[in-house]
Amino acid sequence: MAAERLGRALLRAVTCRVIPAAAPTCDLSGGLDSTTLAMAVGREERAAGLEAQLGGGNIHRTLYLFGDGRPGPIGMATLAVDHALRTAEFFLCLGAEGRGRGLAAVATRLVVRHGFETAALRNVLLTVLAPNVPAIRAYEAAGFRLIGRRRDSGSWDGHPCDELLMDAVPADIRGRGGPYSATASS
Repeated sequence: MAAERLGRALLRAVTCRVIPAAAPTCDLSGGLDSTTLAMAVGREERAAGLEAQLGGGNIHRTLYLFGDGRPGPIGMATLAVDHALRTAEFFLCLGAEGRGRGLAAVATRLVVRHGFETAALRNVLLTVLAPNVPAIRAYEAAGFRLIGRRRDSGSWDGHPCDELLMDAVPADIRGRGGPYSATASS
């Protein structure tokens, strides 16, 4: 199989207006029930909400896949930064075209490494629902380690489930792919 290139770029609200796929619907299939998912909104509303979020000191990136054709957006990632403590919480949202291709680990590593290198972060935390085994494997492959569990704090297929807490420090991510681009095999 051919290798695919994944890149990141600044996330801008105009992207939501110009390229609808840049703000993919994060269908967390196989997991959350409909009461926990946000209602679908139009591009203009999505762009306005994103514009408000971009005003803070967080690191937001659009993820692009460079395949056979022109680059196409496949998802978004955010590092919610606490600048005083030099820590962040990581959020990843891949659209359907970005799932099942080994890209979650690559995207996580790419954005988190960027945070360590450019914002001098000391630690990045994330939470993931315990039944979401593919996501857990992807985060582990990116260098994250399990640090704890919140019991019955999430919902999966309409049933209570645990949330796992995972974190990474720069040494966990170093040496796992290049700093500004990454490759995944399909």
